[in-house]
Amino acid sequence: GIANLTAEEKEEKNEIKKEEEKIEEKEEKEKIEENLMFDKKHISIFKLYCHISGTLEIILSVIAIIMTLGAGGANAAMNWIFGESANSFSLAAQIGVIKKIFGKELFDIVFNFIMEEKVKPLINNQIKDYLMIGAVMFVCNFLMMFLWSYLALRQLHWLKNNYFKIILKQEQGWFDENNAFEFATKVQAQLEQIELGLGDRLGQFIMMLTELIAGFVCAFIASWKLTLILLTCFPFIIVGALIMSLTLKNLIVRSRKTFEMAGGVAEELLYNIKTVTSFANFDFEINRFGKLIDKVEKYDIKKSFISGISVGIIIFGIFVGYTVTLVYARKLILDNITPQNTILNGIYIDLEEENISIGEIQKVLFNIINAIVAIGQMAPNIQVIKASCSASSDYFSLYERKPKIYEPEKNLTPDRNSIKGSIEFKNIKFIYPSDKAQRPILDGLNLEIEAGKKVAFVGESGCGKSTTVNLIERLYDPVEGQILIDGIDIKEFNIEYLRNLIGYVQQEPVLFQ
Repeated sequence: GIANLTAEEKEEKNEIKKEEEKIEEKEEKEKIEENLMFDKKHISIFKLYCHISGTLEIILSVIAIIMTLGAGGANAAMNWIFGESANSFSLAAQIGVIKKIFGKELFDIVFNFIMEEKVKPLINNQIKDYLMIGAVMFVCNFLMMFLWSYLALRQLHWLKNNYFKIILKQEQGWFDENNAFEFATKVQAQLEQIELGLGDRLGQFIMMLTELIAGFVCAFIASWKLTLILLTCFPFIIVGALIMSLTLKNLIVRSRKTFEMAGGVAEELLYNIKTVTSFANFDFEINRFGKLIDKVEKYDIKKSFISGISVGIIIFGIFVGYTVTLVYARKLILDNITPQNTILNGIYIDLEEENISIGEIQKVLFNIINAIVAIGQMAPNIQVIKASCSASSDYFSLYERKPKIYEPEKNLTPDRNSIKGSIEFKNIKFIYPSDKAQRPILDGLNLEIEAGKKVAFVGESGCGKSTTVNLIERLYDPVEGQILIDGIDIKEFNIEYLRNLIGYVQQEPVLFQ
């Protein structure tokens, strides 16, 4: 009975532990969602790229795309010539065998004629083609890598400046609602992720797509039967790509957001280092930071595990396709080859209406191999590009957001000498935007301050003294009522002009170096 009771207690403890883990995971997810500055938006790579590109960037992008198409198509052309070379060398080898059979003296004239007039010119032309493709690939690959990298540097430089300007344009209430200590880590993490999806990653994706299309076209031209057989590996590739696409996206976002939260903890700790030191509170803060970093590690391990499984499935499928294709090609050759058609037709074998040769088999294999490898390389690039678009969500939301405190239509800037300085509050009601309970700090405040008077606001903590001064500075706008300076509503003044009229030392002053 005691043993059974102990087992039941253990089971109950395990259930409680599982429930606690579920609650902790739910709370963590809620924290990550709260950590978003805005609701997540779908941003396409086209929108992102057009936004960060000027006229020069667009021109360079067009050149980079042309070079990328050339680099991708050159691989298919090289495989095609390689197949033709195999045909030429196989023909030369077979003629050599026939020469041995018939004897040197009898076949010398025919052999020399065929080699000099047919085989050597073919091989020489193929050598020239290889050199031309090599030159094209050198130029295309050099310009492709250079232009995509250079474009990424220019675009990121502009984006960093613009992101910082947009943040500084937001009103104080927005900063209250978002943890300012996380901004540096948050923005830096987003920019790093955006940078990964631009530049050579985008170029590689276009090049792989070109290799895919060119490879399939050349393979189908060479032998549509062998090409269809080789496509038996496609289900494996699709399964691997789906696993990667459906599972990695969420893990990438959660990893990045958790890392941003960890950065916010670190910045907050360093900014308030005196307070932390005075309370000897290092262990607590390090533990708080360590928990978040451990979660980032857990997410990254999951990402690596899923990526490994996905790529493994894709590679396995590729080799299954190779095996099936080679078995089928062997069957075609062995079942249809005869001494007669070998001698009369060189290396070509008549198979109904189609001629199959060693060169054709190589063209199919190498082009489809390149196409399948391109698909495998496209999958991680697509994930990185999608993650970059996702990381730009906050930027575009902020870019499209209209600050609640903005320049008025009148935008008054009267002569400074004409400003006397009388201040009047008319039926002011104010609630802090960050307060979820929406408690009024000021409610129906009416106050007149004459020009030239020294006035002190005295009261208990939280009664609205600092809030009143912040409203004069127009760090916030009241929910109801008006604030007048010399009888003019402060919302009609140019904001920069208004704040330049006021000298303001806050409760927690900050000195800049």
